[in-house]
Amino acid sequence: MGFEVRGGEEETDAVLGHLKIAFVAPSLGGVHTPARVSHAGLTPEERAHLGISDRLIRVSVGIESADDLCADFAQALAGL
Repeated sequence: MGFEVRGGEEETDAVLGHLKIAFVAPSLGGVHTPARVSHAGLTPEERAHLGISDRLIRVSVGIESADDLCADFAQALAGL
């Protein structure tokens, strides 16, 4: 699952910084990561061409409770 944060890198980083359950894991085996980290091997132009913005947050689901994750992301987004 993935979603884009309105704004830019600063807002995306703010959401990630406010998460309490989910965490940034910048590897293919990780569970939550901004696209600019997960796709760091691509140039910004290549990512843009593929429709992968720096505001995209990729989330692997199935590890934590869906209700817990939803509440965690809701509180993090409310902080913007």
